[in-house]
Amino acid sequence: MAFTLPPLPYPKDALEPYISAKTLDFHHDKHHKAYVDTLNKLVEGKPEAEQSLEEIIAATHHDDTKTPLFNNAAQAWNHAFFWDCMAKGGGAPPAAVKQAIDHDFGSHDKFAKEFKETAVTQFGSGWAWLVFDSGKLKVIKTANAINPWPAASRRCSPATSGSTPIISTTRTAGPISRRSLSSTSSTGNLSPAT
Repeated sequence: MAFTLPPLPYPKDALEPYISAKTLDFHHDKHHKAYVDTLNKLVEGKPEAEQSLEEIIAATHHDDTKTPLFNNAAQAWNHAFFWDCMAKGGGAPPAAVKQAIDHDFGSHDKFAKEFKETAVTQFGSGWAWLVFDSGKLKVIKTANAINPWPAASRRCSPATSGSTPIISTTRTAGPISRRSLSSTSSTGNLSPAT
């Protein structure tokens, strides 16, 4: 089986003027695709070819002999998740999420400030994430391909409200994104093609 590049869940011009179609064309169709193509080359003829991205990420995170496999699988997952998080507009999150943010950060404005600060202070390549960790919403940053699930040294999960997982993520050089996700999206949507 080969991994496939998931299509964007919206037209390439859907996020303008914040993110241009040209930017999405480059970052999705070339940059993200390169992770998927490289991952397929790395797993060809190996047991990992039958695994999910999550299984590969979990198995290779702390194995220095498999760093290229981890990096490409994790970045493929991170990017697929990122595209699913993007939505034009902004505004307040769903009521239950807003309540959790207000409880754990004091207000949505304080959360947004902390999230932005976390993202822009990530040195080099990396990500900022809103996670549910030890019963509380937290903002964390990770370097390079590392993500809070399942590779983080501490167990974090997408922040949830009832049965609707909520997570925010941003590339350190990109815009903040926020969107309510279905449970199938919470683990990414890049999977081996059948």
